[in-house]
Amino acid sequence: RWILDSILMWLGSPMGLKFLGADLVCIEHSHISQNLIAEYHKSKIVVCAWCVNEPKQRNWLKTNGVTII
Repeated sequence: RWILDSILMWLGSPMGLKFLGADLVCIEHSHISQNLIAEYHKSKIVVCAWCVNEPKQRNWLKTNGVTII
């Protein structure tokens, strides 16, 4: 179980996503932080947020370069 969890966690990291050929990650907005945005943008991966219903949340995400679905 630990090995499978470790592999899946790695595949969700910027390096793992690049390994898979992904250029985009979609994350529920409450899991997005400034550090997460910086980490994915550094790897040239577009961060998309979903379930953004509040204007304040939307503005913060847009200001930080997150695409909103």
